[in-house]
Amino acid sequence: MITGIYRKERLSKLTYSLMEPYFHKSDEWAYEKEHRLILPLEQADQIWVKKEDIKLLIKQKYFTNNDLKEINKKIYQVNKTDYLGNLVEQGNTMCMFSVPEKAISSVTFGCRTTDNFIQKVQDKIANSALSSVIQQKARMDKKEYCLRFSDIEI
Repeated sequence: MITGIYRKERLSKLTYSLMEPYFHKSDEWAYEKEHRLILPLEQADQIWVKKEDIKLLIKQKYFTNNDLKEINKKIYQVNKTDYLGNLVEQGNTMCMFSVPEKAISSVTFGCRTTDNFIQKVQDKIANSALSSVIQQKARMDKKEYCLRFSDIEI
């Protein structure tokens, strides 16, 4: 795990690793205090595929209809495949990794997050081991070009 490297200038050359660009961000995002984890896609706990791309990927023999589980109206989960390495290289897949609940200390909702979505997330938090995490909501400042964060009362 590497903490984000915040800077004013764009990265112009690599100094220590091909992975370096994935850890640099503008100073404007420093408030996030972000940590980034980079893992091989082949180690994903789940692979998700957009439904609109299913026929093409089945035709290319990445998997069959029997290997799919519906996640929602737009996404299928691939239950198994012998071609995982090649499949994750497709631009139409999402590789999902499990995160231990104890690793989550806070949830911050963006300034455009709807109350309905916040309620759905809070319901899931309440029914998990995450009930003590800090919850915050970002709001645009009325005078300055910045975001203000306030705790959400549960």
